Amino acid sequence: MLLQPCAVGSAPKNTGIDCAVRMGAPVLIILMPATVKWQASDEVDFLAYLITQIHATLKRFFPIFGNVANIRTITDGKESDVTVTYDDGSMAFIRNGTITRTFLTNKGGAAYARALNSFNAFGNWAFIEVDKFGRVNRKANSDGSFSGFPLNVAYAPTPENATLKTEYQIPFTLNIAPDPYIQQFSIAQSDQYLLDIAGLVDAQFTKPAAASTTIIKLGVQTIGSQTDLVAAFPAIADLSALKVVDKAAGTVVTPSAISIVGGQLNVTGTYTSGKTYTVSGTGATALKALNVSGYEIVQSIDIVIP
Repeated sequence: MLLQPCAVGSAPKNTGIDCAVRMGAPVLIILMPATVKWQASDEVDFLAYLITQIHATLKRFFPIFGNVANIRTITDGKESDVTVTYDDGSMAFIRNGTITRTFLTNKGGAAYARALNSFNAFGNWAFIEVDKFGRVNRKANSDGSFSGFPLNVAYAPTPENATLKTEYQIPFTLNIAPDPYIQQFSIAQSDQYLLDIAGLVDAQFTKPAAASTTIIKLGVQTIGSQTDLVAAFPAIADLSALKVVDKAAGTVVTPSAISIVGGQLNVTGTYTSGKTYTVSGTGATALKALNVSGYEIVQSIDIVIP
């Protein structure tokens, strides 16, 4: 549950100090589409809500850093506030300068750099941040809901290559719209440990043995470390986790059964000799329902029936 330490509104405030809560340095950043909103009821078990959204098919959340990729350096590049000075010496305030924060980690390697770089092609992101004390900073909306703070841009600059004095380091930059971040912040204290939250790991189907007209044989492993997910999660042997399509006809073929035999998936059905069948995953939500959390089968495989 997120426990509200003090009420924060958006109107001008009296300057007496009643609540001095503030965020520490961010440890975990969670990106989300800017249109996503959630309710106070979703924060009763906020960890479960975040995990559900991380596995969502639409409007997915993307955790960055946290304990899986510790932030080593934070660099601020705040733009100057915009003001105008008149000939009589008076000054008028125009707007706050945007806030730019760049985070560096030495974890994750080139694959993590590639994943973060994928955000460069997409816009309309928002974010929430979590510090090492479990404080969560999110945007409070006038309708009583919460959302992420809108970003002008989220992108991954070119990684810093290793030298004889430094390691390979991966940067990620947020350029923050200042008004919501300053005027609509709402800091809450989590009574759950959130910093172990991680993004999904990509997985793929493999072909460990030849198929037949009655059985397609499959393996499932992560793309990077090639961890065997069939051995780690026997519950993945469920027809809801995969889809079989006649590649030439484009029609879905419904298998009759699935089992684990010799450490591999045996997908029983009626297949035609000489045809090619494409087997793909049905998404992270389906895997999560089978308690195979944290993974998504993103690469399909073509199986030719001899």
